[in-house]
Amino acid sequence: MTPTIRATPMATDRPATNPVVRSLQLLTSGWGYNFYDDANKARADDLLVRQKAAHRLGEAVSALSATEVGYRLAFLPPATREQPFPPAGAMERLRALGRLKASVDDFAVRLRGASVPTQDKVWFRFRQEQTLLYQLLSYDESMIADSERVADTARGVTPESWHADPATSSAAIAGALHDLGATLRERNDLLLMPTL
Repeated sequence: MTPTIRATPMATDRPATNPVVRSLQLLTSGWGYNFYDDANKARADDLLVRQKAAHRLGEAVSALSATEVGYRLAFLPPATREQPFPPAGAMERLRALGRLKASVDDFAVRLRGASVPTQDKVWFRFRQEQTLLYQLLSYDESMIADSERVADTARGVTPESWHADPATSSAAIAGALHDLGATLRERNDLLLMPTL
């Protein structure tokens, strides 16, 4: 009579207590990192979604840079003997466009550098890592919508519309950036909760 061996699924979310199972986990998971673990997939998805949102903000920066170049060509005449300096109003509008572009770029950097919970075995006892990562992913998906709104608004800004009314275009982009910042703060606050 041959003994029957029942295959039991390995729990990859938590470290195993059996040394044989632990060795098998290490052999099949790249010595400590399991690419197929749900928590690790959620962590990779979180990074991917944040990268996509930051990419949308990069598109907004590119659109604002093109508007800046077009504005220089259209509204900043070359220096002449009679008027050696550009008009002060046009220069202030150009500086405001540069500040807006810098703030969008700053948000892109903050999105790429947003923190995620580390893969620390001590925290396995205190927090549900996979649940936390899925909640972070939902915040990141909301940030994609906000960043797409920023990119769409930035693509709609032309040198002529900026010269005519910079406050309207700036307020639309600033409003979307404000929503993006609020979502990013809520995401960071979620990471500070010790028992989630």
